[in-house]
Amino acid sequence: MSEPAAEELRRYVAVAQALREQILGGDLAIGARLPAERELSEHFAVSRQTVRAALRLLREERLVASQQGAGTVVTAPRNSEAFRLAANSIDDLVAYAAHMFTEIRSTGMERIDGRAAARLGVAPGHEWFVVRGLVRYHRRQTPVCWSQYYINSAFAGVGRALTPQSGPIFLLIEEMFGVTIAEMDQTISTAALSRTLAEELKAKPGETSIEVRRSYRTSQGHLAQISLHSHPAARFQQTIRMQRLAG
Repeated sequence: MSEPAAEELRRYVAVAQALREQILGGDLAIGARLPAERELSEHFAVSRQTVRAALRLLREERLVASQQGAGTVVTAPRNSEAFRLAANSIDDLVAYAAHMFTEIRSTGMERIDGRAAARLGVAPGHEWFVVRGLVRYHRRQTPVCWSQYYINSAFAGVGRALTPQSGPIFLLIEEMFGVTIAEMDQTISTAALSRTLAEELKAKPGETSIEVRRSYRTSQGHLAQISLHSHPAARFQQTIRMQRLAG
């Protein structure tokens, strides 16, 4: 990601986060109208294009909606515990991850064999740096998911930068090793929550879970990280926008 693009991403994520906190915190009630793009642009000292990108994220989260003659209004219940992900690019994923953190429960090198290797889609017999923990959304008490991060041993040094409550690990890999995560593959499947995970996630034992596996590759094609996220099915929703290719 080029520096201008990275800076623009940080700006619209910051604007979206500020508005999101006002909505979820109750400062902006359901039905309240947001200031016009020009006013938001002046308030946050950003371009109107940045404001539009921030509002797009909030619309995809169903926190706001554009209404004819009324501008942009707040639409989502303030106390909703559902996790809605509307990511169509790695940049969108970064934007959502920016306001989440992982309560780290364990870290360490592990040899991945057998069923674990098959589950991850990697060759058995190699060591990975593994991080496990509970992901939370800022300002919410109910956990988002249980996550396991498998870090390529070449980037295991990222463990030195982790804190008890860490943000997106793949961003730390970029910062520490000077690489760019350029590609992410995602697979979604279902499973049953174990009793232990159900207790952690404040869900019912045996409840269906949505398991999201993401594989992150650098611009050189090197596999940097694989993550497994287990969400209670009733609290997970993902939106993907598709467009027909011209031709």
